[in-house]
Amino acid sequence: MPPLRARRIVRRTPTEIEVEDRWSIYGIPMRTRAILRPRTPDGWEVWTTFRGGKYHDVVTLESVPDGTRVSMVLFMDDLRWPWTWAVRILRLPLARLFQRDLEAVNRALEASLSQATGHASPTPPNSGTPPGPPRQS
Repeated sequence: MPPLRARRIVRRTPTEIEVEDRWSIYGIPMRTRAILRPRTPDGWEVWTTFRGGKYHDVVTLESVPDGTRVSMVLFMDDLRWPWTWAVRILRLPLARLFQRDLEAVNRALEASLSQATGHASPTPPNSGTPPGPPRQS
């Protein structure tokens, strides 16, 4: 997601992690609670609750000739007004924002792999989202 300010792990089991996150999107501070479940070996699912409702996303990893494609499908079916309108208006900017974030995740993963193996694989163009750990407030 957009720049994370703080994350607190609320609960951890062998099959899922529940976290409470503080972040901002387009300058609007947000607090969310999410349950993350791995979908081994190719991705994960997240169920998120926030002041505007609930949403669910699925992230999938797929091997491609030059590396790994990271895809995300976001389901925003349970939103309250005015979030329903905000999502409709911001649909394309949000998609671009999430794409840049996934590219940043990809760069961070590739950097960690290149440090471990001593060589780098191709990376997508710079998205403007800095790689590295989340910022803490």
